[in-house]
Amino acid sequence: MKTGLVTAAVALLAGSLYTQRNRLFALVAYIVAVELPRQYVVRLLRWTRLDGLMGAQRVNHNESSLDAISAAVIAATHAATSARCKDTREMRDIASGMCSVDAAVARVHGAIISPYSFLSASPHLSVNGVWIAQSQVDIPASSGACHSDLVVLLYVHVFSGGGFVLNTAEAWALHHFLLVQAFNNLQISKKSPKRLAIFSLEYPLAPESPYPSALNSALHAFEWLSTVVKAQSILVGGDSAGGHCVIQLLNKIASDARLSALPVQPTASILYSPWVDPFCTVILDETMDVFDISSDEFTLSLAHAMRGECTPESPEMNLLLLEPSKIVVAPKGTLVVYGGAERLACAIERFVGMVRSANPDYKLQVLCEPYMCHTYNLMLTSYPGMGKDRSMAAVDKATQFIHEAVVE
Repeated sequence: MKTGLVTAAVALLAGSLYTQRNRLFALVAYIVAVELPRQYVVRLLRWTRLDGLMGAQRVNHNESSLDAISAAVIAATHAATSARCKDTREMRDIASGMCSVDAAVARVHGAIISPYSFLSASPHLSVNGVWIAQSQVDIPASSGACHSDLVVLLYVHVFSGGGFVLNTAEAWALHHFLLVQAFNNLQISKKSPKRLAIFSLEYPLAPESPYPSALNSALHAFEWLSTVVKAQSILVGGDSAGGHCVIQLLNKIASDARLSALPVQPTASILYSPWVDPFCTVILDETMDVFDISSDEFTLSLAHAMRGECTPESPEMNLLLLEPSKIVVAPKGTLVVYGGAERLACAIERFVGMVRSANPDYKLQVLCEPYMCHTYNLMLTSYPGMGKDRSMAAVDKATQFIHEAVVE
């Protein structure tokens, strides 16, 4: 009798957590009480070779190849986005909460995270965002000017594939601080005066402010960094839809006579799991085990929310429809990082192929980690296990890439 009551209570708790997993606290509890135990069962089945008896419920190879903690976080995030894929308010609440926690952890590690707002009579120079640095000295004063050795990475954030719908400028603060710290330490070891700071852009969100609102904000931020902050080295980077924005940013700068004549142009670009195919037109290989943080339904709902007046067939939306020769690349190189198990993997590979076909000698560096999900290098930084190890390897890769682009 007691065993039955305990079993019923556990089932009731699991069911409650499952239905409320869009809430931040419930999501954490869901990971601990539901997903972690399930992941250990998955590994037990694979170890005992019983997974082959599960038929249609076979164990996902990418999922079972990860450590239990990394897999639990990815699976729980997928469950949360799938459960409330059309509830913008609740998804924003959970994204904001997770970003606040990430920023708090970054501050504990020593990050300087400084909100910044620059208002100007010219709409082209009004910018909002957050500076992330290792020292207050590396953050430009209210007058705007920065020291000549400062390398600035203008970063366009999107929270966990949030498609310009979910975002806060504090997103991925821990990853950014680790990147800043690694770059600065590398410069010290090489006796270079260069320092890195990241400006994380705050932009109006879709669907209230659809495309090209985020792109216009990024263009304003670039002009502000070049003319007001007077940064001598500017890199541009973004994750997911932010990567989409960075690709379009470079194209727009090149096609605009005023912007292309600014004294400092983007030196290099960094693309983390770029959302090059928002409407999922690339059909995945049937043999590919997708183990990702979001579903097709969630991805498509975000794409429709942010597209504005653009059609899904527009090259402004689907970057795979661009002429390869018309894709503008930053002169000192591009770094692309993505997960081998994410649903965008095939589309990203196609985009990389397009860039290479048009620029055979271009310095295009690609890091694809097997088994990993969309933006794995950002979201798994805080968790122990394989995910963190792979995230730190990506930080090291980005550190060396930036060094080669602005120092060597």
